[in-house]
Amino acid sequence: MNNNYYSKNYIPSITKCGKATLLLGIILCFGPIVVVSGIFGIMPPIAAIIAGTVSQISVSGTYMTFISGNTSNISE
Repeated sequence: MNNNYYSKNYIPSITKCGKATLLLGIILCFGPIVVVSGIFGIMPPIAAIIAGTVSQISVSGTYMTFISGNTSNISE
């Protein structure tokens, strides 16, 4: 019974919440670039954009690791 609840209710809700929060994080991280370049016409250096991208990707990976409990569970 608990396994059924886990696979049918818990995992889909956690996945949905995780996707939403990661999307929100990406928007919040790259929003300032869009605002600065769109409103003020100033484009940040490409190195700064790449550094921000790498930072966001590493945060996403860390988030997934903490949620899963350890890195060996990510492949499941």
